[in-house]
Amino acid sequence: MTARLRRALRPLCVLALAAAPLALGASAAPAGAAPATTVIVSEVAPWGSGNATAYAADWFELTNTGASPVTITGWKIDDNSYSSASAVALNGVTSIAAGESVIFLEGSATTATNFKTAWGLGAGVQVGYYSGSGVGLSTGGDAVAIFDASNTVVTAVSFGASPTGAPFASFDNTAGLGSTTTPGPAISVLSVAGTNGAFLAANGGTGGGIGSPGVWSTSGGGGGATTTTTPATTTTAATTTTAAPGPAYQAWPGSPNVSTVDLAGTFSSNLSGLDYEGSGSSTPGVLWGVVNGPGTLYRLVFDGTNWVPD
Repeated sequence: MTARLRRALRPLCVLALAAAPLALGASAAPAGAAPATTVIVSEVAPWGSGNATAYAADWFELTNTGASPVTITGWKIDDNSYSSASAVALNGVTSIAAGESVIFLEGSATTATNFKTAWGLGAGVQVGYYSGSGVGLSTGGDAVAIFDASNTVVTAVSFGASPTGAPFASFDNTAGLGSTTTPGPAISVLSVAGTNGAFLAANGGTGGGIGSPGVWSTSGGGGGATTTTTPATTTTAATTTTAAPGPAYQAWPGSPNVSTVDLAGTFSSNLSGLDYEGSGSSTPGVLWGVVNGPGTLYRLVFDGTNWVPD
């Protein structure tokens, strides 16, 4: 190869090497990018601390809309300050199954138990809790911002003023709104009993409350079809239960035709509770009858033609 040719090819090689990193960089994800999440804030009740006397706590619901479980260890909540530095830990729940809705309220494990009782929730519904200063949800309007263990925003929503009179309705995020940037989008739809799984919690305290804790519904197109996600259940090994044996029955030994087989005047009043006790053979058994007033028990046997008291 001549020196002139080598000098001509050298710039082409440099250009080729320089272009390679650019091509690779175009398809690479930015360093430290947060993974996509399927968890949303599906319901918020900022009125609980002041109006739900049975548990006296504000609460919100997280729903995993994806097809795989999501581990939430180390996750935190903040309000409309949207600050991971002031966020407090979510306790009592470590994982949300696919399609599962879990509740978090301000308080303790005891508060969570009182909440489940007030709303009549089953054992399969997970209710966690959080506590700390500056994270109370305001009835005049506020926000719920969820951070993961690395202080990255998982999802955030905001809301306006909540109802001022009983029954108090939660904000229902039927639309599945949420954002990994703040401030979060506003949710304004109030829960209505009988819609999207919402109901009135008669044991919620003063005025009760309307909501659907543990259940999230999303109204889609196609004629307003509704898909409802319910709390995850634990599958256990199948068991077989053997019922106690029931009574043994015998065929009626006589003709299928209806005819009078007692003697006239045998019973002075109405007869009820007629029961046949078989003999275990072809021989007719015993008829038992009760006259209601006065109460008298009759034992009748077949004399070949009629059934007569013996």
